[in-house]
Amino acid sequence: MKPVYQQYQFKVEGKRTVESLNESIRKIPITDRLKTIREIIIDLCKESRRLKMSIPVQPYDEDIFITETLRELLEIFKCVQCEKEMDIYDVTCDDCIEESI
Repeated sequence: MKPVYQQYQFKVEGKRTVESLNESIRKIPITDRLKTIREIIIDLCKESRRLKMSIPVQPYDEDIFITETLRELLEIFKCVQCEKEMDIYDVTCDDCIEESI
């Protein structure tokens, strides 16, 4: 089975930057990305290999794929935590995300 990031067409407009690559990664549903990360880790252990990376960086590089997915997941958790601790009308997810970045 092809990794999820190989099933998507990555189109980066203009100059290719880490930010534009992260945007293209975020277009993949986070649940699909988490399943893929699990498969990447299984393969890393099974094959005793390092992460697949390239220069210049590509959206299907395992390192950027994993780190962007985990960064987004941390933002989601931060928002969920805020909603539990505070009245939902006192804080917005945008407030949480700006603090965590």
